[in-house]
Amino acid sequence: MIRVDGLGFRVGAFALDGVSLEVAAGEYFVLVGPTGAGKTLLLECLCGLNRVASGRIAIGGVDVTRREPRFRGIGYMPQEYALFPHRTVAENVMFGLLRRGTPRGEARRRAGGLLERVGIAALADRRPAGLSGGEQQRVALARALAVEPKALLLDEPLSALDDQTRDAVGRELRRAHGESGAAALHVCHDFAEMLALADRAAVMRAGRIVQVAPPADLLTRPRNRFVAEFVRARNILPAHARREGEGALLECAGGRAVRAAAPAEGPVEVVVRPEAIALAPAGAGPAAGDVNALAGMVAEVRPLGATVEVRVECGGGLRLVAALSPREREAAGIAPGQPVVASFRPGDVHVLEPETP
Repeated sequence: MIRVDGLGFRVGAFALDGVSLEVAAGEYFVLVGPTGAGKTLLLECLCGLNRVASGRIAIGGVDVTRREPRFRGIGYMPQEYALFPHRTVAENVMFGLLRRGTPRGEARRRAGGLLERVGIAALADRRPAGLSGGEQQRVALARALAVEPKALLLDEPLSALDDQTRDAVGRELRRAHGESGAAALHVCHDFAEMLALADRAAVMRAGRIVQVAPPADLLTRPRNRFVAEFVRARNILPAHARREGEGALLECAGGRAVRAAAPAEGPVEVVVRPEAIALAPAGAGPAAGDVNALAGMVAEVRPLGATVEVRVECGGGLRLVAALSPREREAAGIAPGQPVVASFRPGDVHVLEPETP
């Protein structure tokens, strides 16, 4: 439903450089990346607010690269909401419909239905200045959906909300999107938000798309160090790899050897997610099955609510961070200064690609 091929656009020293991506009808696609990566600039190009220098934008199979914004079939929800302060909530939602020539009575009826769907029908006659952040978000969403867009573009739609409101509005976004059938492209910089919402996601860096994958794959199989650091892989280990059967033997810091399920050769960097590492007291017996097992000492224990982060020093400069549940930590009696064995499967060792300039 959304297709971007080789899009290029420059603002001063910054450029979108050959951006290509596809979002299917009904798909909720999340674009993540650090501040300044070009995410909002890309949305503005898709909306028609910027005239691109190169490339092609298609919505529903129609080339809209040179079309005016109102003729692109797009619903846009900007980060700052951009609600009209002098218009009521209902009038804000009706605005796009009236510009497209919808009779006023029909526009008002459709606006009322949308406000009902997003749970703010009682606010129809209020003005934006008297609304909470979550209520303004819902008005902006209803306005974007009012024109029955083929593509729904959402720029940091949850960033200004508190945690409780963010969860509620996030669920509303997914529900409203599912009912609309549009292709949704949601921009944010929070990978936890991506995990909660996305069917697929892309990581953007300095005007380029670095990796496109389902969220779980971005976490466990990041393409390179940049993606690994962005999704907080924590355990990024330099190693020297030697092929061994269908996998590889990796020599890490301090001469510690671990096995990876995938083949690799030469100097590499590998990732092991903290959630993939199990900890047991030293002397509790060998780890069962085909696993890597490294002896170490607990250096730090950090409770983080639903998880407990445990830093283990394995000697020779090799450090691992494991993420346990509070119950797992309690059962193993994990405490600073305790000798432990950290174990993880070869399949949880992911070899990163070298970063390209």
